[in-house]
Amino acid sequence: MLLGEPDAVPYRLEVSDGQAAEEVATGTTDRRMSFDLRGRALRAVKLVFPEAPAEIKEVRVHGR
Repeated sequence: MLLGEPDAVPYRLEVSDGQAAEEVATGTTDRRMSFDLRGRALRAVKLVFPEAPAEIKEVRVHGR
């Protein structure tokens, strides 16, 4: 994921297999972030910015 703003913004990454959502990462944004969720069968990926909006320039999700 590539972010546009240089300011650090808190985030929460959640994933779901179609049933319940699970929080898998939290922190503050950098200019570029990467998450490895290999071996998980996912239906949805949700990125939440609970305190302030963030400018997202690019998001890539790869899978098979």
